[in-house]
Amino acid sequence: AAVASGATNNSVGIAGVGWNTRILPIKVLDGGGNGTYGWIISGIDRARLQGAKVINMSLGGSAPSGALEAAVNAAWNAGLVLAAAAGNGGSTQQIYPAAYTNCIAVAASDQNDFRASFSQYGSSWVDVAAPGVNIAGPWNDGNWYYVSGTSQACPHVAGQAALLFSHFGASTPAATIRQRIENNTDPVQGGQWVAKGRINVFKSLQGQNTSDIQPSSFTVTRGSLVAGTVGRLYVNDGVYIQVQARRQTELGAASVEIEIVGTSPSANVSQLQLLFDGRTSGDPTRQRIELYNYASGFWETVDERNGPQTDQSLTVTITTNPNRFIHPSTREVKARIGYHDRGVSFPSWDGLYDYAIWRVTFQ
Repeated sequence: AAVASGATNNSVGIAGVGWNTRILPIKVLDGGGNGTYGWIISGIDRARLQGAKVINMSLGGSAPSGALEAAVNAAWNAGLVLAAAAGNGGSTQQIYPAAYTNCIAVAASDQNDFRASFSQYGSSWVDVAAPGVNIAGPWNDGNWYYVSGTSQACPHVAGQAALLFSHFGASTPAATIRQRIENNTDPVQGGQWVAKGRINVFKSLQGQNTSDIQPSSFTVTRGSLVAGTVGRLYVNDGVYIQVQARRQTELGAASVEIEIVGTSPSANVSQLQLLFDGRTSGDPTRQRIELYNYASGFWETVDERNGPQTDQSLTVTITTNPNRFIHPSTREVKARIGYHDRGVSFPSWDGLYDYAIWRVTFQ
C-alpha cells in the first residue's frame, strides 16, 4: 500500500507512486501468505462490486484456473486495471493471475534496469518491469524495512494506474490506462525479458497514446457472404471474409461492400487511421473506402483506387479534424469498404477482406 499510495511531503518513509489514492484493503491470504484461488476470486469480485478502479495482486500460483481467469475478465470488463506479480522463481514459468490476458504481469528490475535474479521473466507473457530490489516499506512492527520481490514491483504499476486515472479522469477506459503504462516504458537491460520495458510514470502522464480498434461487428451491405466472421479482420494472415459480388442496382453503387463498426477509446484524437488489407477476384474493379462523418451525417470517401488482384496493404491517415469520424458521446466509428465492377460484365467474382482496424492517437 505504501508503494502504491504512500503520502508525500511529510518527511516519513517513502512517496507512493499514486499518492493520495484511497485504499480498499481486501485480505485474501492467511497470516503465512497462503491461500486459495477461491479466496482470490472473492477478493477480485469484492473490489469490482465496491467500485475500485485498480486491483493490486502481489500474489500468484503456478496452476491456471478458469474461475480465476473469469473473475479477472469480469473486473477488466467492468473498467478495472489489474496488476499482478510475475513471481519470484527466477524462471519463465507462467504464474497466475499475472499470465492472464486482462492482467498486467509485473517483473522486478534492479536499480540498473536489469532483471532481478529472483524474478520470473519472459517477453511472451510478462508485460512490464518495475523496481523490485531493496524497496523500503512499513512493517507491522512500526518500523521500515528494505524488501525485494515482484510483490514490491507490482504496486508500482498499481500506483501508476491510479495516478493515471486521477490525471485523465475516472471514466478513462481501462485499456487506455494500460496502454499508457505499457507504451511509455524505458528499455530494460540484459535482453528483452519483458514484452515492453521498465515503467516510466512521467512518460505515461505526458506521452501521446496510440490505440488499435478492432471492429466489433461487420455487415455485408452489398453482395452475399460466402465465409468469415469479424475475427478474420483482426490479423493480416491471408484468412478472409469472402463476399460474392452482385451487379450494382444504382449508379456508382458497389457490387461488394462491407460495413464495420468499432468503438474508439477517446472522442478527442489527433490522428485517426484505417489499416486495411484485401483484394478482389474481379477485374477491372475500383476499391473504395468510406468513413462515416458524424458531424455531417454522411459517408465520406477517404481512399479510392483500382481493385488489386493480390493482397494489398494500405493505411488511410486523417490528421485534419479526425474527430468528425468519431461519435462524440458513444465514441462509435464506422467504415465501409467496397469494390465496384465499373459496369463491366465478367464471371462471378468476390471481394476478399483480410485485415481492417482503426488506429487512433490521442493525449
